[in-house]
Amino acid sequence: MKSSMLVALCLLLSACSLVELPQQGASVTVSPIKHEFVIRVNDSHWKQAVEEVKRIASLVDLTDERLELSLAIGETVPVRIEKALQRVLLKHGLAPTRYHVSIFVAEPKSIAMTLTLHRLDLDTCQPYRYGHPQTNIGCYTESMRMNQVAHPQHLMPSVKG
Repeated sequence: MKSSMLVALCLLLSACSLVELPQQGASVTVSPIKHEFVIRVNDSHWKQAVEEVKRIASLVDLTDERLELSLAIGETVPVRIEKALQRVLLKHGLAPTRYHVSIFVAEPKSIAMTLTLHRLDLDTCQPYRYGHPQTNIGCYTESMRMNQVAHPQHLMPSVKG
């Protein structure tokens, strides 16, 4: 009698246990969004070029860590314009160590600004609900973790094999 009660209790408990489902992680795509601006520099109206850089800098949040900025300055652009550009970028919160400056060979009297913002495209996952075995806690946890990534351009792709 005791053994049959023990067997019945074990069967009852095993029927009530939750089945472990394999949890899938979230898939993430890093999408670079690139904007290129070419500004012509005229010697007599060089302040217009600086104003154009101010206008472009005010359109984006230059303190965003996901933003990459590169400047290509023409060979014949005066140094005073380069210094004015550096002051404008510094005033908008961009330290000189955060952007790359190179020589713009294609057009010697121009400035090319390239802004690249790296965006994460995540899976949409249902929030985990306790007691509901259909929800995927792995996808939800991974997507919440990916929302906290400061530099998505440095994420390594996974290699399956």
